[in-house]
Amino acid sequence: MSKRTEAWQKHWGTSYDSEFKIATIMEVLRRMSENGKLGRNIIDIGTGRIPVTILTDRRKHKIVDVDLCVELMPHPFCHNRLPVKADIEELVEPSFSTRRIMARIAKFLDVPFRGPSQIFDCAILSEILNYIDGPRVLKALHPFIKPGGLVVILNGRRGDRELFVPNPPKDESDIIWALLDGGYQPMYVQPFDERLIPDKKAAEIRMTLITARRAEGPINKLAWANEVIASSSTIPTTA
Repeated sequence: MSKRTEAWQKHWGTSYDSEFKIATIMEVLRRMSENGKLGRNIIDIGTGRIPVTILTDRRKHKIVDVDLCVELMPHPFCHNRLPVKADIEELVEPSFSTRRIMARIAKFLDVPFRGPSQIFDCAILSEILNYIDGPRVLKALHPFIKPGGLVVILNGRRGDRELFVPNPPKDESDIIWALLDGGYQPMYVQPFDERLIPDKKAAEIRMTLITARRAEGPINKLAWANEVIASSSTIPTTA
């Protein structure tokens, strides 16, 4: 058992709930699915017991569910999901064991596998950046995302984050800079009203949803960061 798995089980055990995901990201992804914004091949990083993609149209997508704790993952109850027990920080780095896993993923997606070869239309990281080296994972994930593909991030402030990583993101600006450094163009930032999640302290439920596209070529990071952080954009469910 890896140190990260031990830390997760020590902190959450089997009590991890999905109320934050249910109240925020699930409905957004459902609408994006309906309007064809997610693409066909999706990787859901840190799936947990209830996948945030559970409301999406299963006829439109093939979804790879990646999680450290296999007992929290959903059973493979439908043909369009592939559960993968893996540490995402290790999965995106080249090694013999990860190549075997990626080859299995490529076979499930019915795409050729030649290393990190742009196989995903969308990557979803829901309530996971507090528990991994987010900047490194986003940068390493970049070659696996198709040009123009989406990264959808839900992140909030809760849990003993330093138990997992020494410097978790303090706020949405940290995530935006990590996306820019990783080769993505942030597009939309949406804070969620705390009233969506009753009976929780404000510090625990500061939730933000950020979407970005894989960029091609150099990015004017300062211009993008200032524009996105200063804007009050909405999620691209229909545009």
